[in-house]
Amino acid sequence: MENVFVFSAHPAFAYKETEGEFKGMMLETSLSFQFTAPSYSDAIDSAIRWANNRFGNVIKDFYSEAVFSSLKVRAVQIGPINENGGGLPSSLGTFFEWKYDWPGTLEEYVASAKKKLES
Repeated sequence: MENVFVFSAHPAFAYKETEGEFKGMMLETSLSFQFTAPSYSDAIDSAIRWANNRFGNVIKDFYSEAVFSSLKVRAVQIGPINENGGGLPSSLGTFFEWKYDWPGTLEEYVASAKKKLES
């Protein structure tokens, strides 16, 4: 049996509050989701696609002034239990991170990450 790679992504969205005590302030909300992908590069693309879908279909419905503000993608390797009972999932850490206020665009960070993953 092969090891399975499970990815988790954590996109965040900044928005301008329109009601209550925080009216007019920029706040941030985040989501988290797990998924599988055939490669690390595909995982980055999948995470962005999912975040853009949620941003367009959910976040924008609640907040008119919102921006996609950050994304982290992490990997976990899960393997079969060995004869001694071992084989817990092992974290492989964050391999992609982007924030809207960092220099450069999301596309530039994606290209750079994919280049590093290929080498």
